[in-house]
Amino acid sequence: IIAQAARELGVLTVGVVTKPFQFEGAKRMRQAEEGVESLQKVVDTLIIIPNQN
Repeated sequence: IIAQAARELGVLTVGVVTKPFQFEGAKRMRQAEEGVESLQKVVDTLIIIPNQN
């Protein structure tokens, strides 16, 4: 919601997210992927940090 409001005001928006560890399971990874897809629609740049490395 904050990113969307900032974008509507013309503010440069950058999102930084981390992906779950593999041991957290497929369900959590699917939820993370869905969140990334939603966030990509409302930010100018999205930085995704994988936890596995």
